Amino acid sequence: MSIQEAKTTLFSSSVSHGTTNTYRNQFNHFIRHQVANGRDVLMDGSDPVASQEAIVDFIATKGLIEGYAHATVHVMLYAIKHYLIMNRCPDRTLNAPLIKVAMKGLKNLQGGSVQKVAATLDLLLEALRELDLNVWDDLVVALALSLMFVFLLRCREALGPVEPETCLRVGNFIVAAKEEQLPVVAYGQADELVLLQGKSKADQQAMGHMANAFRADHPLSPVSLFQRAAWLNPAHFADADRYLLTKANGKVLSRDEISKRLRSAGERCGVPRAALSAISLRSGGASAMFHEGYSAEEIKRRGRWASDCWRTYVWSSREHNQDLTGKVLSSSFTLLASLARYERRA
Repeated sequence: MSIQEAKTTLFSSSVSHGTTNTYRNQFNHFIRHQVANGRDVLMDGSDPVASQEAIVDFIATKGLIEGYAHATVHVMLYAIKHYLIMNRCPDRTLNAPLIKVAMKGLKNLQGGSVQKVAATLDLLLEALRELDLNVWDDLVVALALSLMFVFLLRCREALGPVEPETCLRVGNFIVAAKEEQLPVVAYGQADELVLLQGKSKADQQAMGHMANAFRADHPLSPVSLFQRAAWLNPAHFADADRYLLTKANGKVLSRDEISKRLRSAGERCGVPRAALSAISLRSGGASAMFHEGYSAEEIKRRGRWASDCWRTYVWSSREHNQDLTGKVLSSSFTLLASLARYERRA
């Protein structure tokens, strides 16, 4: 390996495959914008004021004229930053106060993003009623609903379009009975399903993540659905590198298909179609954990959240707040703070 090849490998390994594709796609917006306005795409920093104005023009165009969300424009700016760094250009423009002011203005104008509604178990059971678990493709859908809900999976970890680094394969799962791994022919004895994952946002050192689910007496039990899948199509589990949620036609179940299933069930449950998407499964699982009294740390660990952004996924339940009013109105407490200092100022 030459020194140039080694450097290229270092740089390409600094971001994931999915992020690389995202940056490439988002940076194309900036290329088209600069070319349309007769500007040089490569901002070398020789005229910081002009470069700053170009970025502000780009933010205004994308956010206000073309209607892209603040979060999307934010990713576009990161793509520009990455491009500048890789081309050895000074990264002074994107950290300029005027850029931050423009982005704050865009966020204030657009408001917060509309949060997708968490999928409840009632909604998932309604979706399950449409499925024939003796048909492989329907069983794959049921398995996706179960795994994404119970293991708080991100869309890119389960569904297509496939990201090879993160999309789960057969080999990511261990089926066990009494803590002993089972071969496919013995899956019927299983009482536990173990998920092994690699690098994620919360595991930048790629030490791996492990989570498990024990068999439960429920139609959406991951263990039970895994057993059924192995009984219906044992050959599917012979290849550890096969993407788990692969349909009969060889394609991986897509997030659009899951979203369509959830929205169809949601309509029958009185939930607007726009309120649901595939991410509702991750949100629903986190909300269920919260409702059952699991701690913030337990939810973060299972969902592989590095920050407190898990709170945006969790919906409080009506049942959780049922006794709140009575408890608050019947509370009795004494102030710990001394009131003497307030009397002295009177």
